[in-house]
Amino acid sequence: MQGQRVDSGYSQSIPILTKTSYPPRGKHLYRATPYEFVSFLLAYTDLWLARCEASDQELAPKENPVSLSTFHRKGVLDHILLWMWYQGHVDYCQLARPHVHAHSLGTAQSNLLFAPCDSFWLTDHGDAFANIFLSNALFPDRDDMFETTWSSLLLGQLLPSYDHENRIFHWGARLLKWFRQPAENQELVLCGEEELDWPTWMDDPLPRINGKNSKVRVHDTIKDLNRHQQISELVHFRGDGTGTRIGWQYPESIAQALSARRPHQQ
Repeated sequence: MQGQRVDSGYSQSIPILTKTSYPPRGKHLYRATPYEFVSFLLAYTDLWLARCEASDQELAPKENPVSLSTFHRKGVLDHILLWMWYQGHVDYCQLARPHVHAHSLGTAQSNLLFAPCDSFWLTDHGDAFANIFLSNALFPDRDDMFETTWSSLLLGQLLPSYDHENRIFHWGARLLKWFRQPAENQELVLCGEEELDWPTWMDDPLPRINGKNSKVRVHDTIKDLNRHQQISELVHFRGDGTGTRIGWQYPESIAQALSARRPHQQ
């Protein structure tokens, strides 16, 4: 953190908010509800203060993290933290858990997303966002600043993306794969998903080749897509058993977090 104060000029603040977040994509986007907006304020404030304290003590941000249990006590739900992780605004440490092997920093799991013993800290990218967001939300100096800041928080599906030009497959700010070697079949699938805005299922986009079993090619391509993701199977590709369609899904824990909204938020 560059100095320990939340300060920004309005002329620069909204562009910075835009540049330091990845707007979710899809058909069911919505502006953060009042409850979710307060949750964002609480989460970013706690993380920003923890980063300030770390700086005062000449510690790295990860040496003074905020526990998930702290967020839960304040009513901050997992899908809010998941959004922040998608943006690259936070990193988190997964400590060893009962019946679960210890995982590396920020690794997603198929059976458990976050646990009370996990802890979070603000990244440099998140610090830039938090400074502007908290300043605009808590100390607006123009009539439209607060409303514009609130409207910048779009929630919904956190879809992956494929950058064909740079051959990068990512989930928000999180790199999943960077193809440095030819991977034609994998890239055809990713390009197809990207073009169609990531439907749950799509028809097999691989061209037919004489003498090649198309069902085997689809199976092998799906297997390759799921291998060597930087965050293990955060985006899990699958077939429908016919060899004619390819789909994808999140681990159940992430899917549940993304769909979780309190009754009064519906």
